[in-house]
Amino acid sequence: LEARVAERVAQAPGNLRTGVALEAPQTRPPMAGASGRFRSAAFTALRLSCLLVFALARQGPLTYPEGVGPGDAIGGADGEFFRYKHVLVKPPDDEDRIESLKMAEDVKCHVCQVIVTNLLMRAESDSEDHIMDQFDGELTEIPEKAEDMQEWRVAINRKGCNKHFKDEVLLQGWAVVECTDARGSDGGILTSSDILRQPKFCLRKFAGTVKAKDVETYHVDNEAVFRACEHTVAKYAQELAAFLAERLQDGGSRAVAIAEACRDVARCEGRPKKEERRRRRRRRQGADDSSGEL
Repeated sequence: LEARVAERVAQAPGNLRTGVALEAPQTRPPMAGASGRFRSAAFTALRLSCLLVFALARQGPLTYPEGVGPGDAIGGADGEFFRYKHVLVKPPDDEDRIESLKMAEDVKCHVCQVIVTNLLMRAESDSEDHIMDQFDGELTEIPEKAEDMQEWRVAINRKGCNKHFKDEVLLQGWAVVECTDARGSDGGILTSSDILRQPKFCLRKFAGTVKAKDVETYHVDNEAVFRACEHTVAKYAQELAAFLAERLQDGGSRAVAIAEACRDVARCEGRPKKEERRRRRRRRQGADDSSGEL
């Protein structure tokens, strides 16, 4: 009965608490944060610099929605309300979601490799079932009820990618940032073709302490990590587990096996060109066959 009640509450609309300590900046950057994810002085300075750059790139007043003030609860039933406890100023909108999806496309291979590497280290063995258990990330026990219902709702939904993107990536010091080391294919000046291939965002690991509140607060860069997990590890979990179990039994480099799994099985780089051509050819052939029928 307790489990059934917990499941019903977990699926009920959530309430995100607006940022109480939000003072500045007064413009809304795409990778917004009231405070730096890390508290080391060096990274705080770096993050503030990035915020200024992003603010100049994307103008727009940072204002609360009508009738909403600091510390107010904002209700909703979208997926973000089951992943985060806090939101800065306003709940995510379609523009934010599109932005996080674009960022996820750039980092999903790296996110997939980081998550799979960490989960394999926790697996009881390299069998398909034990690997799949880690990918599922189910709750081992029902969390104790908290005074804040939103905190409990997030805790009871902390499974699968809702769990992995926090525990295996964000809390380990990884963050989505704009790439700063772009170079041309020859190591020199970027050509037009190089620019098309260069990702705008990268996954980087930083030193310093990661505060839980930063991970539990909605940012488009936090959400990009979740989306990257969802489109790789979650979407292809069964195929990944089967592939890795077979490859790891044969020995060899685990890092290579994981990279191949994310690229070839989870398709983090997109659908292979050869497979795409074969798919189109089959569609055309099917259309020709159907057009010849009476």
